Amino acid sequence: MLIRSHVGTPYPFVDSDSSWQQFWIGVNSGAHHILGGLDHLMFLFLLLLSAPLLINNREWGNRKSWLDTLRSALKTISAFTLGHTTSLILTALGIIHLPARPTESIIALSIAIMAINILIPIGRSSSLLLPLLFGTIHGLAFAQSLSQLVIFKANRILALFSFNLGIELVQAILTLLLLPLIWRATDSRHWPKWRIALGLIDRKSTRLNSSHVKPISYAVFCLKKK
Repeated sequence: MLIRSHVGTPYPFVDSDSSWQQFWIGVNSGAHHILGGLDHLMFLFLLLLSAPLLINNREWGNRKSWLDTLRSALKTISAFTLGHTTSLILTALGIIHLPARPTESIIALSIAIMAINILIPIGRSSSLLLPLLFGTIHGLAFAQSLSQLVIFKANRILALFSFNLGIELVQAILTLLLLPLIWRATDSRHWPKWRIALGLIDRKSTRLNSSHVKPISYAVFCLKKK
């Protein structure tokens, strides 16, 4: 078995006839991709931040029960998963395609919008449109990394399945770890300040040009003052 690195990527790759070895390297690469991608981690974190909260008069209000929070998180993460899995499959099979640069720009925009959503609710708390829509964009980025796998050239179906499985496993583990902590934090009297701070930090961490970010910051500040 020969293990080597693909030029221009951080992932290890395997040249082997063993389906199990190809499957494992696909899972490992999918997990590595999401753990090494700050943008995807930020988006997932922002999705979870809103799960425990109810909307009251267009503002974030009371905390949900743990069971309702869990249901909300499962629906939201499922919508995100459906979106990125669909676009990952369609892109990997050559049915759709979007160049890397606009994909990265839209992902940055998706993080900025979800960060604003933490400050001021966009739509209903039960709405699944945003995670579904932005999930499809994140799936395009997943597909670009998947296409660089050596095993993808040899066995597209196995690579697609194993790479996506690695992503979902990490996503599930992070959700199970973070959601109880977020739910507990929302019971603190300091939570409103923490929520605003986290939303602003995540928004400022996006790759959007500062000329786009500053008007967003000013608009959010004016709305909060009202």
